[in-house]
Amino acid sequence: MADEVTRFQAWLGTLPFQALPPRVIDACCLLTQDQDAWGVALGSFLLAKQAGMELTFHSVDRALPQAQVYLMPSIKGMRVMPRRRWQELLDRVAAGATLYLSFDGGWLSGFESLTGMRVVNRQRLAGAAEATLDLPGGKLALCLPATSGLVLEPAGAEVLGRAADGNPVLTRFSYGQGKVVFLGLPLEAALADLPGAFWKPGATAFWRIYREVVAPTLGKRIAGRRSPQVSLTEHPMADGSRILVLMNFGSGTVDTEFTLARSWVVQDVLRGTAPRGQRVFIPGADAVVLKVGPK
Repeated sequence: MADEVTRFQAWLGTLPFQALPPRVIDACCLLTQDQDAWGVALGSFLLAKQAGMELTFHSVDRALPQAQVYLMPSIKGMRVMPRRRWQELLDRVAAGATLYLSFDGGWLSGFESLTGMRVVNRQRLAGAAEATLDLPGGKLALCLPATSGLVLEPAGAEVLGRAADGNPVLTRFSYGQGKVVFLGLPLEAALADLPGAFWKPGATAFWRIYREVVAPTLGKRIAGRRSPQVSLTEHPMADGSRILVLMNFGSGTVDTEFTLARSWVVQDVLRGTAPRGQRVFIPGADAVVLKVGPK
């Protein structure tokens, strides 16, 4: 470990800049009251990484930052957020932002007008909840532990997934100029407590919900990768170029599809090997670092 730290420190000294600029952020994750904020944040962070999204985390006790996508994962309890902050968030969505909500027994005022779903009943659940989602990339069958749920009927929302008994589980609704995505399961809280949920061979691709429904277009991005075990961050430089950091979280070499906007080219390879066409090879527990710029 000491040798590796020494090698890494020496590599940092070869970089053509002293500090890596802040990464491009795709969404703001709001940590609400009455929930296990640490566990929920961990679940959201890992799902976002696998989906190719970068999050910033924010407590609802403070004024909301500007964002195009807001996540409220695994809401729980009667005191989700202060009323003033809730109205502030609704105004942002009405003005064009996307809001994602997942349910862990939380109460929200104006639920029907926000989600386009009418609550028929609340119920306690025993064991796991099963559902099938109709995502743009194909169906996704999932099974998650949950202790409470809502019996719902559509009141204007588009139903994207149903539980085994037909109850709507994943919905999408237009709210003003924005969109509201509702998942009736505690996705983030459940996965944080589920060993191997993110990395075991054959694990359910839960991250597809984030990638295909919550933020299907990452407008600020100029690069992409396909493998969910590779993280990709983009760091804009003052001269208009960007530093791309592709990190392999697995132990074996990854060969994954790599895309770059048509008007951009690789200018320098700062770590690892250059992409070969639309493929990039990343050693286990290592990274490829590229400098890219407009043609």
